[in-house]
Amino acid sequence: MNEEHFDQLIRDALRAQPEAEQFARLEAFWQAASRRERRTRTARRVMALAASLLAAAAIAGWVVRQKFGGVEVVGAPRPNPAGTLELKPPDLDPPHVAVAEAPPPSVGREPTAMEQFAFYSHAQRGRAAENQTLVTVVDDLVQQVAAGDAEPRQAVDAAGIAMAGIERELLRRLVRSTDQEKRTLLRLLAVSGSEKSTLALLKLTRRDPLRNESLLTIEQIVGVAGLADVARLSNDARVRRILMQRLLTAEGNEANETNEAVSAYLSLVQDAALRGEALAAAHAVANVPVQTLMARLQSDADAVRLSAALVLGHVNGPEVTRSLVELVSAERPAPTEAWIALLACRGELAEEFLSYATRRPQLLGQVNNARVQFARMKL
Repeated sequence: MNEEHFDQLIRDALRAQPEAEQFARLEAFWQAASRRERRTRTARRVMALAASLLAAAAIAGWVVRQKFGGVEVVGAPRPNPAGTLELKPPDLDPPHVAVAEAPPPSVGREPTAMEQFAFYSHAQRGRAAENQTLVTVVDDLVQQVAAGDAEPRQAVDAAGIAMAGIERELLRRLVRSTDQEKRTLLRLLAVSGSEKSTLALLKLTRRDPLRNESLLTIEQIVGVAGLADVARLSNDARVRRILMQRLLTAEGNEANETNEAVSAYLSLVQDAALRGEALAAAHAVANVPVQTLMARLQSDADAVRLSAALVLGHVNGPEVTRSLVELVSAERPAPTEAWIALLACRGELAEEFLSYATRRPQLLGQVNNARVQFARMKL
């Protein structure tokens, strides 16, 4: 048999449609094999239990003989005198456990290798058809978005395919596509991707041409507040800096404690490994949300108050100093973290007010307390 003839046999087997009788025989064979395996395991457990009982009985008999060696037991049990103990020798014969094993049902002969191969090929055919449908659908999505015939959200919603399947196919294509194709794939991932796409998208941020598009796609997937977790995943300092600054400059950074973007940024300040980078990122932001950070000095959480104070003291500036002076002057006592932020500020206004506070008994205690805590901090 030459190779061409053998290849033709394999192709014929792949095209073969197994009959219902073949499927029934294969299923019956595997079910019978499973039942035999279960009966074998049950029999082994029973035998192990019988052996354990036999061993326990033998040990008990030996103990009785050692303790009551003078007691003779012959034939039928004799009447015992009053107060004596009647003993029976242990039954040393192993208990007989009957295991009823019904004969396996007749399932006919075992399936041949070729039948098993045809059965497996038939089962895989449905999956291959499903994958081919997915590839065709994603091809159409990419063409529509690239040509501007449809918006990504509109195209994905009209596709009628599960988002997880579309995401998986888009990520597969992302590896070997051109930069222009990647941009189209990123637009589609922005509306169909999940957090599973984050690592693959972070790899694209290593290159300048795709960094902004990749980060925008990540933000659309995880939300602005989710960028803090992405920053922890990234091993690129440039990317972490961009993400931290994005958290500080996100729209809607109102002066309240419910702002998620600022809360996420402050969680990075609380992380000792990222604190230096987070503070440096804040220093480079043109419009730091000062009033939002000032509101965090009133938080019930110690870590939130302290991280906000560190940021305010690091960014410094006349606006920050005036806001801190107003806070510590209006409240009695003011939050210790507000004094810590003021101590970290630099400039003539901060120095003048701290000098003034040290000459006022009602403020001196708060200043000294803040100095002690600030000195103990490991920055």
